[in-house]
This record gives sequence, structure tokens and C-alpha cells, in this order.
Amino acid sequence: MDYRYGPLARKINLALPPPRLGDGAADVERLVAALGRRLGGAAVGVPLEVMRRVPHVLREAGWHVTATVGAFAPGHWELVDLEAGDTTGRHFGLAVDVGTTTLAACLVDLNTREVLAEDAAGNGQVAEGEVCSSYE
Repeated sequence: MDYRYGPLARKINLALPPPRLGDGAADVERLVAALGRRLGGAAVGVPLEVMRRVPHVLREAGWHVTATVGAFAPGHWELVDLEAGDTTGRHFGLAVDVGTTTLAACLVDLNTREVLAEDAAGNGQVAEGEVCSSYE
């Protein structure tokens, strides 16, 4: 298969400097600044449920973490997850095609773009689609 588009999620490995005397940046600010630099100055949002985990993960990991970000809008990313260490080698995605008659899904290694598994099934809503098309 030929994939013309890149994944909507990226994993970014970071080694952040720990806080020190005279550097009062909050953990989330430190993380967002580093991500913004790696993403070419793009804005990075952090949902509250992820924000609550940031201090613990940073300290547990000795400030060496992998951030998973998802494309939110042009020039804006959202922090989806934060993991200890370098987990960039394990980055997977699910491509789903919801068609009128068939549902298809592929598990993809986003690093290599290799399709690891795929399956398809008939769309149980096909009968409803036929009813709707009679109204056109």
C-alpha cells in the first residue's frame, strides 16, 4: 500500500533539564516549550488528565521521556500521552475505513508504515443506507 499522508500522531523523545535553583518553570511549561521547539514552534495543548501525570512521569523517568502528540489543527498539537524513557520504537496506529457496504481496519506500524494486520467485514448498516438513498 502507498501512504501519501503522514500519521496524525508523533512520538518525540526528550531529555529535559531538571528544575534547578533560579529556574522556576513549571513541569508542564518545561515540557511544552521543549515540544514546541521540536515541532517547529507549533503550539502544544495539554489536557488536564495528561497534565496531572506530567510531574510524576518526569521524575520517575529522570527527565528522559517520550511524548505522544496528535495533530489538533494546523500548527497546533495536543499532548496525548507521556511515557518514561524512549518508546519511539513502538508507535502504532489504526486506519479505519467505514464504507457503505464494508468496514475495514488496518493496524499499522507508524515508524515503518508496515501493515501488521488487517480485516474487513460487512457494514451492518447497509440496509439503512438503501432506505436513505430512496429519499434522494
